[in-house]
Amino acid sequence: EPMHAMSVIKLALLAKAYEMAEKGVLDLDARVVLKSSDLRGGSGIFQYHAPGLNPTIRDLLIQMVITSDNTATRKLYAV
Repeated sequence: EPMHAMSVIKLALLAKAYEMAEKGVLDLDARVVLKSSDLRGGSGIFQYHAPGLNPTIRDLLIQMVITSDNTATRKLYAV
């Protein structure tokens, strides 16, 4: 059955982020700014916040997995 690519890569993205954090390449407590161009529809909570929200990378990872947040996934993919 067809599945959206972003739904498939979430666990791989999560694993890679924690691997990078372990190596000291990625700071999970670093903050990023969500712009209106980052917002994606579908599931998740970040699409309902105003642009300018400043979550940590860890926040994005958590929402990417817990709420299957498409905005978080897209932003993490770009980090």
